[in-house]
Amino acid sequence: MNDIRRDLMAEIALSNIPPSIVRELLDDAAFVNEWQIPITIKIAIGNNGPTFERDQLLNGLRKSVDGPEVAQKVVDTNGEPWSVVANAVDGEVRFFLSDATSRYRLKSYAALAADPEVRLKWFGATCAEMNIHGELAELWNYRLARPDALGDDEFAKLVGELALIPAGVYQGLNASLMEGTAELSNLTPSDSRYYELLIGKINEHATLDEYIDEASRMIGRWQAWKPEQGFRFALSLCSLGSISKAVQLPDVGEEMLAEIFSRIASDDDPLSKVAAVEIALAHCDTQPVLASFIEAVVGDIISDDPHRDESEFALLSRMTVLTASELSRKKIFPRSQPYYRKQASLAQASVILRAFSGTPVDRTAVVRWADGLGWSHDFYLQGLVDLRLEPRWLPDFISAEQIRADFIGRIRNAVAANDDRIACDRLRTLLVGPDSPLAKAVDWPFASLPSPLEGSTTPQGRVPEHILDQVRASLEAETLSANSFAGLVNVSLVDVLPSELSALAAAGLRRVKFSIENLDDDAGVFSLISGLAIVAAVSRSGELADTLRILTRILRRRKRFKPSANDEVRVAMIAAASRSDLAQWSSFCGEWLTEVAFEIIDKVEASKLLFVLRQIQDLEASLISPLSKANAALEAYSS
Repeated sequence: MNDIRRDLMAEIALSNIPPSIVRELLDDAAFVNEWQIPITIKIAIGNNGPTFERDQLLNGLRKSVDGPEVAQKVVDTNGEPWSVVANAVDGEVRFFLSDATSRYRLKSYAALAADPEVRLKWFGATCAEMNIHGELAELWNYRLARPDALGDDEFAKLVGELALIPAGVYQGLNASLMEGTAELSNLTPSDSRYYELLIGKINEHATLDEYIDEASRMIGRWQAWKPEQGFRFALSLCSLGSISKAVQLPDVGEEMLAEIFSRIASDDDPLSKVAAVEIALAHCDTQPVLASFIEAVVGDIISDDPHRDESEFALLSRMTVLTASELSRKKIFPRSQPYYRKQASLAQASVILRAFSGTPVDRTAVVRWADGLGWSHDFYLQGLVDLRLEPRWLPDFISAEQIRADFIGRIRNAVAANDDRIACDRLRTLLVGPDSPLAKAVDWPFASLPSPLEGSTTPQGRVPEHILDQVRASLEAETLSANSFAGLVNVSLVDVLPSELSALAAAGLRRVKFSIENLDDDAGVFSLISGLAIVAAVSRSGELADTLRILTRILRRRKRFKPSANDEVRVAMIAAASRSDLAQWSSFCGEWLTEVAFEIIDKVEASKLLFVLRQIQDLEASLISPLSKANAALEAYSS
């Protein structure tokens, strides 16, 4: 009776919760066993093929692998009979499912064999083909070598783990894109193990330098696999020029090397291409065959207009935002450093774009589809939250325009590092000198801004002393205008900013009693406030952030600052990054945004602000309490 009651209780409970949660619970073996829930697992063949109960199909497949060339009968969920057979073809076992009118070639089910040698031979070939190594390979080699055959649940676990192998995910994505059946889940896997196999695994406190070491190790593993495929997967990890240095040229002949780079030029994504350019420049003296690749790719990058939906950079930007939003929304790396999430997103975007190669997919349509999802806002809010730990990289920097500027900056740096290796006259004309097309394409300061992984790094450059003198003079002037702060804002993200300058800016605002001249338009006011918030964040100046909050309050009450709900959140959360401590950061955000919530007079904007505050609370639980009064006020006002 107790068992029946537990079963009924579970059934009633599951019928009253969202389907997505039901699926997660039913995937939890401990939950299913505790509540003794009867589960019938089904396997569907193809998009419109038959469906079988798992035990029915796997039993037939076991008999077929142990008795090759002999058809075994299985029955689908509609009661229709089918035959499964394992045939030896060209030294391998192939599985086929057929009825009177249809025939399907199935993936290998050799892991179900009773003979351990058959299982191990299949697994060894699979490891070689899919780049499976390390703990995963060792674990399953040990299990498959045991005399007892795999049960249904063990086989399902093996299949599930193999489904996370990046090489297989890439092949499956390319095939689904070719068939026009790709779904969002194909583009962005939702299991952290997949990304760890793609870009490497680190602990949640690892520094960027420690991750670069791990990325170098992963690049070595990729390149030890297959010369071309491993090289191209390695390129997807090269979101930094310092990571590209770990990549070796494929160990192939000159003709094959030229073919590999030619395919990269025609088929791969901008991230892979710029990394390949960096690598090629480092070897162009010994491999002159790479000169034409460098010339073609750099020329394409220079001529690409990132404002157009047809741009390669537009597609890379959208796929990065799409992946990052999914990782954030599903909390796949809830405690990782922000740079690691960005690296996973960039690498997966690179893989996605490479998978588009040779398919009928309209890339421009994909850009517009991604825009229509509206997930850029989710990405943007997560980026604002991440500023507490990585204050130098703003979520705005994921734009196609900034990615292109960053990549042109990387090429410029690689050219400078390899100037003595560049002997080809055409390359020198394209790349070297202040009048070269490359130099003219460099857009300061954008080509020198931090890359996505560099939000917490210290800039290498120092502000020239004569520039510092100009900035100091502007901030110490008797009267202040928006232009008085322009020099300070312009150098804040590019070079190391002396802390005294943030203090000077705060003191200047107090000295003129927050009266700024020439603030005549809304755009100018917002630009000034956003710029000072960035300065406060990158210099970790709590003094400037506190002073900016007063300035914002005064301008808002004088009707000189009329921001939208999103703009209020942006300024507050950028300024909050002046505090790295979680409790102080949360308190600052809560106080600023609560003040805004109590002063807002537009009900539409109040509703929008409430929606945004709920989103950032979902992203960062430490904001729940500090924003509780703001939520209550906005709910009461907008209802």
